Amino acid sequence: MDFYIGSVFPFAGNFAPVNTQQCLGQAVNSAQFQALWAITAGAFGTAKDNSTFNLPDLRGRVMVGPGTSPYTSTTLINGYAGGTQYTTIIGNNLPMHTHGAAFQGGSAGGTVPFNATVTVPLNPAVGTSNIPSAIPAVLGGQFIDPSTDVVLDGPYIPASSLPTPPTGSSLTGVLSPQGTVSGGPTGATVEVSPGGGVVSTPVALNNLQPYQSLLFFIFMLGYFPSRD
Repeated sequence: MDFYIGSVFPFAGNFAPVNTQQCLGQAVNSAQFQALWAITAGAFGTAKDNSTFNLPDLRGRVMVGPGTSPYTSTTLINGYAGGTQYTTIIGNNLPMHTHGAAFQGGSAGGTVPFNATVTVPLNPAVGTSNIPSAIPAVLGGQFIDPSTDVVLDGPYIPASSLPTPPTGSSLTGVLSPQGTVSGGPTGATVEVSPGGGVVSTPVALNNLQPYQSLLFFIFMLGYFPSRD
């Protein structure tokens, strides 16, 4: 059978038809196959001295047309081989996204650092109350003036009808402040569960489409194609 030299075709058999070789990317002699060398012009690889040139390598590959694709904006050169069987997705392949988180303190226990400011109103009259108008001597314990709620520590010996507290005495009382507390937590740890599965190492994705393998051959001899 005679075909144009350089024609590539699939074959369901397991042998090479006459005047053909399987497309395995192998190097062939340029002097022996001058016509095919002239047609391919070393598009699939050639030796530096042009003594040999390579045939197409279609093992595990599909054939696509060269040029700029209007569908994928990809430009391919005749004879170029590319693509990969597996692809590993990394962070740059994923869109920006956020995860919501809610913090609920108290129910699960624990300690949260907290800074606060306390405002306490004080009555200055408590600290400047007058001495009792008339009291007996207090030899020990405490005396509380019911009119002013001032507490005097003994011993206390009045010097006149209007005694004064001796040196070293003190005024004591109980403070029950009423006010407001303002502030907020200074730090806390909130755990956010991931939105998908958790793997230690990303798993590569297989890019292979459903396929059926056949042998591909190229005509080494035959009709030399005339240019259109």
